Amino acid sequence: MAPLTIMVDSPDDVPAADRTDRHGYARRVDRAQLSEPLPGLRVQPLSGPGSGSLHAVVNYAEINVGRAGPDTHIHEFDQYFLVLDGELTVEVALEKHVVSPRELVVVPAGVPHRQYNTGAVTEKHLSVSALAPEAGKPWDRGVDFTANGDDTTGSQSVFKPA
Repeated sequence: MAPLTIMVDSPDDVPAADRTDRHGYARRVDRAQLSEPLPGLRVQPLSGPGSGSLHAVVNYAEINVGRAGPDTHIHEFDQYFLVLDGELTVEVALEKHVVSPRELVVVPAGVPHRQYNTGAVTEKHLSVSALAPEAGKPWDRGVDFTANGDDTTGSQSVFKPA
């Protein structure tokens, strides 16, 4: 098994094949930097391809009481929500999850979802998208997702037993 970490004492000890010209950084949430793409939803980008992170985008978000993110939609990338404060209700496919601080929601690529705040205080969370969404392409694709009324149990395979 390959090692996950290369332990070094200085930058010069990093093998040439593993070096990068990118730098790490710390970013503070700055209320002056929050944009409001939807009423009651405020977002600040913290990391992404424009700031040196090639494989993920990290956004800080706040949702006011009674407000929501985009209606039901899908992505071509995985998305994670880590709730920091308040409660976030996330509908993943047809399952509803009320998520509290220090809980993580995992939404794989292609899974319909939406998120909103029915709690008593402004909800705050980190949203991580990986791989980073492709520049110039829409992030969200809206979908209508409703139950079809069929109640089915057992194997759902399209293959018929022989």
